[in-house]
Amino acid sequence: MSEQSGGDVQRFSEMVKRHEQQLYKEARRLTGGEELAKDLVQETFSRAWERFADFEQGTNEGAWLSVILTRLFLDDLKHKKVVSKAVPQLTAFETSRRDINMTVTLIPDAALLNALNSLPEHEREVMELRLQGLSYKEIADKLQIPIGTVSVRLKRAVDSLRGLFTPLK
Repeated sequence: MSEQSGGDVQRFSEMVKRHEQQLYKEARRLTGGEELAKDLVQETFSRAWERFADFEQGTNEGAWLSVILTRLFLDDLKHKKVVSKAVPQLTAFETSRRDINMTVTLIPDAALLNALNSLPEHEREVMELRLQGLSYKEIADKLQIPIGTVSVRLKRAVDSLRGLFTPLK
């Protein structure tokens, strides 16, 4: 963020006063809620202040602020959509992880050790680090591999172990 002069602060404050009510109306229409609208307008003014030095004086400041507000709203919608798509997968993963942790405590150490030793080395290494309590990021950093690779190797190891310890029906 660039240094801005006292004159900029004054001009920005005046612009806020001129457009605040209109932005609140627009934000309420978009969000459907008073508190969400207030947050959106606040974030709009924050973003506008960060970019105020680049604002071309004499252009339509109301339109400029409206574009910022709308983009922030749309970005938030996109973020919520991504999160909502990920929730079922994350929930399934957490359930699977709890099941594994509970199952691991029920398996005799010798049987677990034999099962771990039967895994390919790259899967075994990741699984052992995870069982030691390391996070995906810590494992990735330690092994100098991407987090996505950690995730894939763990899933394969879990699937293999599950196959070894799940009775056939």
